[in-house]
Amino acid sequence: MLIFRAKHLPYVEDKQLLRKKNNYGNTALHEAVLACNNYGITALPEAVLTCEVDLVSHLLGEDLEPVYWKNKDQKSPLYLAIDVGNSQVLELLLSKSLDPSKIQGLPPALGAVARKQYDLLGQILRKDTKLFTMRDSSDGNVFHLAAFWNVPKVFKFLQPETEYLAQEQDNNGDLPIHIASKEGHVELIDKLHPVSKWVNGKGQTILHVAAKYGKEEVVRYILKDPDLRLMINERDDDGNTASHLAVKYLHLTALIHLVLDKDMDPYLLNHEGLAAVDIARLSSQAGLRRGLARFLLLSVSYDRTDRFISKPEARDKGHAHGILPTKEADDVINTMLVVATLVAGVSFAAGFAVPGGLNGSDLASKDDRGMATLLDNRKFQAFVICNTVAMLCSMASVIGFMFTYLTDIHISIFGCHLAGLLLAISLPPTSAAFLIGVILTIEKLPWLAVVMVILGSIFVVVITFALLSPFVAIFLSWLPRFRKKHLGPVRPLISRLFGVYIILFRIEKMFISDDSKVHRTASKTSTSPPDGDAED
Repeated sequence: MLIFRAKHLPYVEDKQLLRKKNNYGNTALHEAVLACNNYGITALPEAVLTCEVDLVSHLLGEDLEPVYWKNKDQKSPLYLAIDVGNSQVLELLLSKSLDPSKIQGLPPALGAVARKQYDLLGQILRKDTKLFTMRDSSDGNVFHLAAFWNVPKVFKFLQPETEYLAQEQDNNGDLPIHIASKEGHVELIDKLHPVSKWVNGKGQTILHVAAKYGKEEVVRYILKDPDLRLMINERDDDGNTASHLAVKYLHLTALIHLVLDKDMDPYLLNHEGLAAVDIARLSSQAGLRRGLARFLLLSVSYDRTDRFISKPEARDKGHAHGILPTKEADDVINTMLVVATLVAGVSFAAGFAVPGGLNGSDLASKDDRGMATLLDNRKFQAFVICNTVAMLCSMASVIGFMFTYLTDIHISIFGCHLAGLLLAISLPPTSAAFLIGVILTIEKLPWLAVVMVILGSIFVVVITFALLSPFVAIFLSWLPRFRKKHLGPVRPLISRLFGVYIILFRIEKMFISDDSKVHRTASKTSTSPPDGDAED
């Protein structure tokens, strides 16, 4: 009645009433679609539902133009039909001969993915393929969005007529498979790689992307696939391999998989003439992760003869004195040398100031004088073994670090790795010796001794795995024959141990501040003389 009356008013333009918008930017058609909300009126009779759909049909018959218009939420009537989840209204709207290029606002197909209305998405594909292929403001299609949100159900619509969408780039140059790699969605990569291109707009493969964003599970999946693993030495438009990007962004768990792979070429240079190890050396990010990345890469790429040809000036900057040519790297070795010396000093002192003390000359027999009072105690014997191992390993580590300055580069590299390994071996026995010494002094209080055993054992095991896992990885990479034949099943374990090491380092940085102070209190040993006022 309103539409009929408006047509006969002289001061009302044709269809003005139908195209009038309210404060939300909705026309009468928008409001009619919203009134067909299945989730809000499921209890209403079927006649009422039919009436609501008939209302939309009547408005479309009067004026089709508002079906293309967006409201203030950037939603057209088509998008609102998906919003309310009404397949009848969507079917009615799609029955008209629409021009997808005229639809304003958000693409309806992407709305179906966002609302998990996969049946309506299939309805759109069956009715109008052009509507299905609409893109968002970043030029992404439905498969870009599904790859980002990890929605495998959408990829059942990856049919011959839509496969080309998997090969289209968004504004960042990424294909859907690259977005899946960036987000770590291995299942989607498996679905997409048979129909997708390998490289994005920057010449990067999915392995480049996974290494750049530290997606270890994707790197592992790619290196296991006989076809995809061929990407390992592919270079992007800047000449970077996946290893270059893993080092640049310091993603060590991804890097260790690449380094341990027998086909990885560590000598490849990018367009700046840099190998992966050079990026680690020149990185502006300081810290342990950078040092570990460089340490790992040096173990497989120290003999980089190409750089002396591509950059002759490098011949004037040789580092015959050892593994690490820069002052910063020398400081790292010096720091580790100091740590090794401290461990040796502490374990040496503990060898004579043993728990329980020594037998004095006035209380013991001639044969027992100077002997430990707890010599027959098994815990004490374990203490002596742990302390001796710590002492010998730390002393050998000191000698190894000294050799890094005294020999040629090949021996220096091996010496530094060996010294670091020996230092790592010496620290768990030092912790264990301390734990046993404490238990020996409190074992008369059983509950406290049990608590110390449980806490100490947990931390000794964690410290052991954390310290030794990087060196195990490095030494295995030094053994090409072993790596080719036997390293396959070991690689996942190594990467996880290395990940534990990184996590522990982050936790340590979180809870231990540089300005923390250690308060020390004076203590007495069993061999200390009593105070002069004790008897008083």
